[in-house]
Amino acid sequence: MSEVHLELDKKLLLELKQGKVQAFEELYTRYFKMAASFVQNNGGSGEDTKDIFQETLFVLVKKLRQPDFQLTAKLSTYTFSIVRHLWLKRLRQRGHYQLVEQDNQLETIPLNESDIEVKQEMERKHELIAQTMAKLKVECRQIILASYYEKQPHAEIAEKLGYAVKFVRVKLHRCMESLRKMVREQPEIQSLKKS
Repeated sequence: MSEVHLELDKKLLLELKQGKVQAFEELYTRYFKMAASFVQNNGGSGEDTKDIFQETLFVLVKKLRQPDFQLTAKLSTYTFSIVRHLWLKRLRQRGHYQLVEQDNQLETIPLNESDIEVKQEMERKHELIAQTMAKLKVECRQIILASYYEKQPHAEIAEKLGYAVKFVRVKLHRCMESLRKMVREQPEIQSLKKS
């Protein structure tokens, strides 16, 4: 690793650790295309790439905040390894693909037609839920994403948003109820349930 790369990586890591917005933007600018290329070449969509890259950022920052963390490779290599690990884990969880390594490239092969249909239905449900989330008030989206997606404790969410912990718990419950109700009321969700 060259001295220039090392210094740039160290500076970016420090800023990420401090939670500076421009550091996240820099990481996105540098490595999002790499993540998109890997995920989409291995059976993922544009939405999958966004999800995986977001998760990658959370994993990276969590690792950075560990007192014994030391970067032993280029930041690009480390970031790619997180993306790769998360995407392979996601594919295994979905269970709809057989992973095949060929010429050092990972290939994904749909197992059969019914698996593809199940995958498409699940993706459509996730898409509908994401569209419904976008209709929620900003405050609800923030609390739901922080709690369920980012796995932040209620106390941390309360501190960030300037609320009492008890308020965050109640608000999260109400927001989730609203989201569930809105999702259930969508005709497209009803038709997916019947099929």
